[in-house]
Amino acid sequence: MPPLDAVRAWLAPWLPTPTLPVSLPEAGRLRLSWDSTLGGDGPWPDWPALRDSQGELELAMQLPQPWPLPGLGTLQGDLQLQAAATAPGQWRPRVLDGDLYLADLYGDWLQALPVGLRPASLRLGLQPDDTAPGAVRLDLRGKGASDLRLQGVLALVEGEALSLALSQARLQAQVADLQLPGLRLGKAALDLPLDGEIGQAAASLRLGKGAKLSLGSLAGPQGLKAAKLGATADKASLALGYAAGQPFSLGFDGAVQLSVGELRQAHLKPLAWSYQGQLGAGLAQQQLKGRLQNSGGLAADVELRHQVDGSLELTAQLPEFFLRSGNPLAASLADWPALLSLNNGRLQARAQWRLPPGQGAQQLDLTLNGRGLEGVYDRSEIHGLDGEAKLQLRGSQLTLQLPGLRVEQLNPGVLLGPLQFQGGYSASLDQPLAGRLDWRQAELKLFGGRAWLDAGTLQLARENPAQSLHLQGVLLEEILKAYPAEGLAGNGILDGELPLLLGPGGLRIQGGQVAARQPGTLQFRSEKIRALGQSNPAMQLVATMLDDFRYERLASRVDYAEGGRLLLALAISGRNPALEQGRPVNLNVNLEENIPDLLTSLQLSDRVSDTIRKRVQERLRNQPPAAP
Repeated sequence: MPPLDAVRAWLAPWLPTPTLPVSLPEAGRLRLSWDSTLGGDGPWPDWPALRDSQGELELAMQLPQPWPLPGLGTLQGDLQLQAAATAPGQWRPRVLDGDLYLADLYGDWLQALPVGLRPASLRLGLQPDDTAPGAVRLDLRGKGASDLRLQGVLALVEGEALSLALSQARLQAQVADLQLPGLRLGKAALDLPLDGEIGQAAASLRLGKGAKLSLGSLAGPQGLKAAKLGATADKASLALGYAAGQPFSLGFDGAVQLSVGELRQAHLKPLAWSYQGQLGAGLAQQQLKGRLQNSGGLAADVELRHQVDGSLELTAQLPEFFLRSGNPLAASLADWPALLSLNNGRLQARAQWRLPPGQGAQQLDLTLNGRGLEGVYDRSEIHGLDGEAKLQLRGSQLTLQLPGLRVEQLNPGVLLGPLQFQGGYSASLDQPLAGRLDWRQAELKLFGGRAWLDAGTLQLARENPAQSLHLQGVLLEEILKAYPAEGLAGNGILDGELPLLLGPGGLRIQGGQVAARQPGTLQFRSEKIRALGQSNPAMQLVATMLDDFRYERLASRVDYAEGGRLLLALAISGRNPALEQGRPVNLNVNLEENIPDLLTSLQLSDRVSDTIRKRVQERLRNQPPAAP
């Protein structure tokens, strides 16, 4: 067997290619020698002789000009090797020294790497090291789309064929741009202290203290963008696979600390984020599991999975937190209702977001549980809200389920409640206010009685059949207390039916009926009415009659227009004992009130919080002036 073939076979496990060429360029030199103890019948030992022999081998190679290596590139440089066969089939180097330069790289191994990690050239420096017999200090540098440098000490592992121990190592890399399925990374920098084992087909490495990674930018699916990312690792491991005929593999597993200077996504406010937990990452899949926090006060236990096909899945669990110290959900979520502010109570949440591969529709499931919540929605105070809300997003289709909502008290300027509701809402994200409202229970206690709707459905984008609002046991004296009219009082129990018509233009009532269940009293004692009566005998009669009116029948037709105008057509029968010996009187009175204006006047009083008063004042300032 020619000597170069013997060397080729002996060195094969050390190299990524199974063969070496047998011809050298004219300017190159190769010297091979061994002692007389080597087996074989001829002047050149064949491979079985090298495999089964004991002795010494010396190789010296000088390649001042590029030498083509099939499947790799072109090689040049110097290499000196001295090895001894300590046992049949076990050759151990005693001296390994050289400076090799591999350029014009090509081959399947290179194509298996992501484009942003492919080197254009590799340079390997080898020097003997006295830390162990046959140990060598290496300095590997790669230049190209990414720049890398690996320094350390290599030594053969006793009892294992061609397995190397790596110590005192440091891997540094600079990657300008790296694209993985569904992800794009910019300006990446890596600095990893290392030790571990390197075999013929795989390597297992451990990260030392101070291992860190930084990214200038990251872009992901659904408009996900991040800037100024950093990562440090503790007791982490790195695995590489490069077996012949197999795709290159890269795996990371360990405890990490991550930080993001700013994270942007359509459903999130731009904030700084940090993470502490376990990271398992490879070219095919990345997984995070640990505690996530942001600069908005949010803290959650999360698990994030990203697959090579581009699919993404995020699960987050927010432990119960108290809103008295702030609302991290409102500070973090871009879709949090702008008019809803919560300042007391307890809240917990669970979210799961899934992004299928390709053009699949995103899926979001968000569950909120609240206890004793207090705050403001638009121009109404909320007290004692208990319930669960389940929000589901499938592509552009939004569904909200409220299996059991209870609000102890609402205050839009008038105290109402408790409110109980069971139902749901569905709509498209393109038209979130043009969906369908369904309910199984809708009941409100008001003015000492109650109002409720039978189970039903409303389409907010079109006209709907009338829904009857049932009134039962409403106390007239409570209504008159809430109405801002001086000197007005009375008593009675009211029942009624109000047909509600809801369409794109708003709420209307046509032909509603309200009546007193039994006789009662009405009193209107106003200095203004008395003053009018002094100059108007008719008004004097009315003022006297309403000073203490005992009605036997009180009924009213109720109409409410979309603009907020309420019309009451009152029919009252009764008497005042002090007027004309209690002669019976029938009164027909038409009353008109603008409900939005009435509520505005109540909301500017001390009946509501400062937040509502400020909102009302701001809206009044921004309203266009009335037409002349």
